[in-house]
Amino acid sequence: MEKLAPGRAADIIEEMEPDKAADVLAGLSPEMSQDVLEEMPGKEARDVQALLRFDENSAGGMMSSDFVFVGETATRGEVIEFISTRDVKLEQLDTVFLINGEAQLSGTVAVARLLLAPEDQPLAELKSEPLVSLPPDAHEKEVFELFDKYNLRSLGVVDAEGRPIGLITVDDVVTRLRAH
Repeated sequence: MEKLAPGRAADIIEEMEPDKAADVLAGLSPEMSQDVLEEMPGKEARDVQALLRFDENSAGGMMSSDFVFVGETATRGEVIEFISTRDVKLEQLDTVFLINGEAQLSGTVAVARLLLAPEDQPLAELKSEPLVSLPPDAHEKEVFELFDKYNLRSLGVVDAEGRPIGLITVDDVVTRLRAH
């Protein structure tokens, strides 16, 4: 990447998942990283910059900002319609986050449960128990422990008010463990 022109590097990086793009940029010199960010479109650059501020070995450093969340009162039919109208990477979608009226994480629903539910069933009735999440400053060891303890496929990262800000997938955990 260091040998590419910033515009070309930006073209490549903006096609990546936000968390992977942040990892690549973190490995570049500060000057090159800034040049590439300036060449990226606004939303993609903001998503990646938000991830760069977290320590690499924290939940925030492992998370992706690319996730689906809906109100807990939404029905299965409404959620399917919502997802179908969004630019969602379907091959990576295995969990839908639920938020309450205060925009706080209130549950998660596995896509498999969503698909098998009746059209008019509220998602609040499908959520998994227990609700497990971490703050972005949690150390990666805590992430590993929760994935192991609850056999998770994904884990929500929430801000100080309990609002979802990211998602850590089992793929992220495996990649991190292989690097150790």
